[in-house]
Amino acid sequence: MKLSVSEPGTVITFYSYKGGTGRSMAVANVAFLLARQSVDASRRALVMDWDLEAPGLHRFFANRLDQTEIQDRPGIIDYFHALVQLLEEKGKLYHKLVNDPEGWQILDQMLPLDKYAIDLGAGLDFIKAGRVDDPQYPQQVSSFDWVDFYEDYGGIIRVFREMLAAKYAYCLIDSRTGITDISGVCTTLLPEKLVAVFTPNRQSLYGLRNVVEQAVAYRRASNDFRPLAVFPLPSRIEEAEQKLKQEWRSTYQQEFQSWFQGVYGVKDCDLTAYFDEVQLPHVGYYAYGEHIAVLEERGDVRSLSRAYQTFSERLIEFDFAWAGTEEDEIGQMIETYQQDLAVARQATDPHREANTLGNLGDAYLARGEPYRAIKFYEQALLIFDDIDDRRGEGYALANLSNAYLALDERQRAVEYQQEYLEIAREIGDLRWEGNALGNLGNVYLDMGEIKRAIECYEQALQIFQDIGDRDKEAGALSGLGLAHLALGQTQRAIDYYGQHLTIVRQTGNRRSEAEALGNLGSIYADLGETDRAVETYQQYLSIARDLGDPRSEARALFKLGEIEYKRGQRSQAIDRVEAALKIYKQLDDMEAVKLAYQQLDAWR
Repeated sequence: MKLSVSEPGTVITFYSYKGGTGRSMAVANVAFLLARQSVDASRRALVMDWDLEAPGLHRFFANRLDQTEIQDRPGIIDYFHALVQLLEEKGKLYHKLVNDPEGWQILDQMLPLDKYAIDLGAGLDFIKAGRVDDPQYPQQVSSFDWVDFYEDYGGIIRVFREMLAAKYAYCLIDSRTGITDISGVCTTLLPEKLVAVFTPNRQSLYGLRNVVEQAVAYRRASNDFRPLAVFPLPSRIEEAEQKLKQEWRSTYQQEFQSWFQGVYGVKDCDLTAYFDEVQLPHVGYYAYGEHIAVLEERGDVRSLSRAYQTFSERLIEFDFAWAGTEEDEIGQMIETYQQDLAVARQATDPHREANTLGNLGDAYLARGEPYRAIKFYEQALLIFDDIDDRRGEGYALANLSNAYLALDERQRAVEYQQEYLEIAREIGDLRWEGNALGNLGNVYLDMGEIKRAIECYEQALQIFQDIGDRDKEAGALSGLGLAHLALGQTQRAIDYYGQHLTIVRQTGNRRSEAEALGNLGSIYADLGETDRAVETYQQYLSIARDLGDPRSEARALFKLGEIEYKRGQRSQAIDRVEAALKIYKQLDDMEAVKLAYQQLDAWR
C-alpha cells in the first residue's frame, strides 16, 4: 500500500426548489448505495437532514432507529447552537480554528460530531435535524439566525466542511427546499456536487435555474477553489405517458444544456447520454410510506432500485454531468480551469491563479501528460513562492514529485519530495510530514535503496501512530513489510504484514485486507508452507469476490492453482487457472492470458 497525500471525502447536497419531488427518498437510497461502494472502506458515509423547518428524513430509517434515538439524540440545529455558544465563550477559538491547518480536528475534539451521529449499520451514519418531537424544537430552529452566524463566524463553515470530508468518504445533505438561508449554506458553501432534483413541471424545473446559477457563480467568484458540479435528477417520471415523457425530456434536457453552457462556459454540452441513463420512474408502491428501494427490491432493468444505482454510479464516477467518457471529462475540466485561470489573471488574484494552475496540472497528469502537468505545477510554485504561501508551495512540490515519478525520473521525484518534507516540518504539519516520509519510502524502495526506505517508513510509522491515523499507520507497516522482504528478512516481513492485517481488519478496510493477505500468501508459498498459503489465498479470494474485484480474484485463483499443482492436485490446479484465464480474457489483459496459457500447456 503506497502512501500519498490524503484525499478528502466528497460532500454532496440534494436540493429541490419545490417539495414532492422525492428528494429525501433519493438521498436515503443513494446514501446506502454509496456506503456500500465507498472507495475508502475504512471511512463511512454520512447522511444529514438539513431540512430543519420540515424534517422527515429520519422516517426512512425508522426500522433502524429506536424511539430513544429519535427523541434524545441531538441533531444539526443542536450542533450549531452549541457551536455558537462555544465560540462566544472562548473568544480566541474562532481565530485558531480558521487559521490552524488542523482546525477541524480541534473543532471535533471540542464539539465531537460522533455525539450527534447515529449508526444505521451498513457503513452509514445519520445526523437528524434535531430533537424533532421536542416542543422546543420549532423555537430552536426559528431563533437561529444563519445570516448573523455567517457574518460573525463565516470561516467556521469551511472548518466544518473539512471535518466532514476528513471523517467520511461521502457526506450527503438533504437540503431545505426553496430559497432560504439554510438552502444557501447547503447549495453554495458545503458541497462539491449539487444534485438538482425535479419533476417534469415548470414550477419544479424553472425554480431550479436561479439557485443553480447563483450557486455556481458564487463558487467561481469565491476563494473556495473546489469545483461545484451540478447533477440534474429528473424524478417521478411516468412511463405510461410516453408522448408527454418525450416532450418533457426534450424540454428539460435543452434547459440544462443551456444553463450549463452559461454558468460553466462549456461550448458543447450534450446531455443526451446522461438523461438516457438518469431518471427516476414513478412507482406507485413508493408513494405510500417511506421505503428504501435499494434495500427492498432486486435491481431489475426497469426498477426504481436500478435507477438509483445508475445515478449513483454516474454521480461518483464523473466530475460533471455532461462527461461521457473519462477523456471527455478531463477535457471539459481543462477547459473550465483555463477559463478560471483567465478570470483570476484579469482580477489580479495570484492565490486563485496559483490554485487554478495546480488544478490544470492535476488534470493533465490524470490524462497521462506529465510534461504538461509539470509546466503548470512549476508556474504555481513560483506564484506561491512570490506570495509567501508555504502551504501552497508544499502542494506544488508534492505534485511535481508525483509528475516526475510518472516519468520514472525517481531522483527528481525524491528532490521535490524532500522539499515538501522540509515545508511540512517548518509549518509543523505532522500529517504532511508523515505523508512525505511515506512517499519517500515508496520511491527509495522502487530505487532499490532499501535501508533508506526503511528509515523513512519507520519515521512515518511513528508519526501516524502519534496522531492516531490508523490507515496511514497500516500503510507504513505494509511498506516496511515490502522493504524487509526485499532484504530477504522474511520473518520480519511476515511480522509487519501481520500488523498491517490486524489494523485493516479493525478499521474495516477490505481492500487493504485483501492486499495484506495477498502479500502473506505469497511469502507462505515461497517458504513452502502450503497449508497456510492456501488458507490465506482462499481468504484473499473471498474478499476479492465480495468487493467485485476481478483482477484480484484472478490473481488469487492463479496462485491457488500453482500451489495445488505443487501438492499434486493437478486437476484442481487446472480448473483454478482456467477460471483465472476466463477473467483475464474479460479484462483484455493479454499478458496475463499468455502466462495462463503457458502454465496450462506445461501442466497438461
